[in-house]
Amino acid sequence: EINVLNGNAIPNTVTHLIIPSSITNVTHESVYQFSTLERVDYLGTIDQFASMDASLMWNAKLYIDDQFITEVVINSEVINTAFQGYKYLNKVTLTENVKTISASAFSGCVNLREVVIESSDIYNAAIGSSETGALLANATTVKVLKDIDDGSNSFLSGENFKRDDISDPNYVIYEKMEQYNIT
Repeated sequence: EINVLNGNAIPNTVTHLIIPSSITNVTHESVYQFSTLERVDYLGTIDQFASMDASLMWNAKLYIDDQFITEVVINSEVINTAFQGYKYLNKVTLTENVKTISASAFSGCVNLREVVIESSDIYNAAIGSSETGALLANATTVKVLKDIDDGSNSFLSGENFKRDDISDPNYVIYEKMEQYNIT
């Protein structure tokens, strides 16, 4: 069974790539081979994809079960680099099962605007660290389960986000405040 995809073996003119769920790693060299890639069909689940060590999505649209992926709910324990550079991702929900995030897991996800955090491990250990810096870089809304948000997280409740623990019965909502420089 093949579980590593080496881009050097695939012509750089490929526009559509179908990846079986048995693939767990896409070698880094392959990223540069796929500048013409427009569509990736992954034949596994979101959780399997999130666990992959890859970064194919710089230009391509991701489809799983023939659905164009713009929002994901991730249940896998570890999130690697599969979504790195995926510009079509708008919303990520990290369930209580998520324990760790690769530092570059969501880097380059320029349209990722909403992040929902249901994992106390991610909230307590990683918010504001390198693991989630890319995750929150472009977020305008961050929702955290009230059960795990005690208000002590200085990264979210600092000057960049306004905390609202009233409008939603289940989540504390942090909205990024607009910043203006007055000269």
